[in-house]
Amino acid sequence: MTLPQTAIPEEELQETMEASMIFFDQEFEPKSAEASDWEAYSTPAGSASDLSSEKMPPHTLEDNPERTTSKDQLLSEKTPSDLRLKVEENVHDWLPRAMQQLRDENEHLRSQLEVFHMANIEELRNEIENLRKQLEEANHTIDEIEVEAEQQYTEMSSEIDELCEVVMKKDEEIANLKEKLAKMDLDDSKLKEDLETKRLAIQRHLEIVENLRDELEQQEKKIDDLTKEKDKAINEAKEAKQKNDDKETFLANEAQMSLEIEDLQRELNKQKLILNSTSVAKIADTFERRILDLENAVRERDVLIHKQNQILNNNRRSPTSSRPSPSYSSNLPSSTSSSESFPVNFDSKTRDTIYSFLLSDRHSQLANIYNIGRILELSSQEEQTLERHLSRDRFL
Repeated sequence: MTLPQTAIPEEELQETMEASMIFFDQEFEPKSAEASDWEAYSTPAGSASDLSSEKMPPHTLEDNPERTTSKDQLLSEKTPSDLRLKVEENVHDWLPRAMQQLRDENEHLRSQLEVFHMANIEELRNEIENLRKQLEEANHTIDEIEVEAEQQYTEMSSEIDELCEVVMKKDEEIANLKEKLAKMDLDDSKLKEDLETKRLAIQRHLEIVENLRDELEQQEKKIDDLTKEKDKAINEAKEAKQKNDDKETFLANEAQMSLEIEDLQRELNKQKLILNSTSVAKIADTFERRILDLENAVRERDVLIHKQNQILNNNRRSPTSSRPSPSYSSNLPSSTSSSESFPVNFDSKTRDTIYSFLLSDRHSQLANIYNIGRILELSSQEEQTLERHLSRDRFL
């Protein structure tokens, strides 16, 4: 039977040969033990073990180095076919040597029988008969050992074949596993490269996000500052627009009053020419009164415009200053009562103005009532009360 020549790894072949040798040793150990019992036969001079080493050489099967095969010699073989051939050769070599040793031992025993023949013939005959029986038993045992060895050889051959097939299958499986392992290593390296690339990309993205977050915070700060500046500019623009509107309104009212005064002046001239039967003095006084009222209104507008200009100048100097009270947006100026803000001392110009006002006639007093009110810081209600009082006293 020829085994297929396959490339078997040295490590697996070594393990297979060691397992085969262990099995072979276990099969042959009992037989060696039986052979060791052959030394226990009796002789006329005593047992065979009592003989000296000079008269009887060692004859046990296990002590002969030529008849045994070491595991190292079998394991040194490279292929299962060599192992099988080695086992077969050892078995066939061992049987003839065992037979030859038995024959030599028989001859030795015969010589011993001749030596001791003169001493005790009967014992020698009995011993010879026993030796013959032992020889027959030994031959029978050798036949049985040979048969068992052939059976074991057959069994071991079949087992070796099976082991070879198993080794071939294992080699194929190992080759497949190696291919799969190589593919897995390649995939693992690719995955590691992809993971490193993605990690670097994520790190760059995180840096970009962090930079964008910083820029966003800076932009938010700038937006907040711009919003504050915008709100401030809007408020200032609203205030300036409101002040300009008020100023334009005052200027328009002043221009309208000037036109009304001119119209009234013309109407007065017409009335003077038309109404000859009416008292010229009374008509003139009535129209002069209306003219005075219009002049006072114009003066009030001038005072209000002057105060608003002062407020604008103050706001320009100190933007955080308080805004003008709503009373300044009305048609009449507001001021504290004379009892709260009446000055303690007057300069010479103020004293002369007040003195001239007191010595003047009613017409001059009515014309200068608002100047006196500004000097004395009279309220609008107080000025109107003074005006009504002077007007009533004039027509009594």
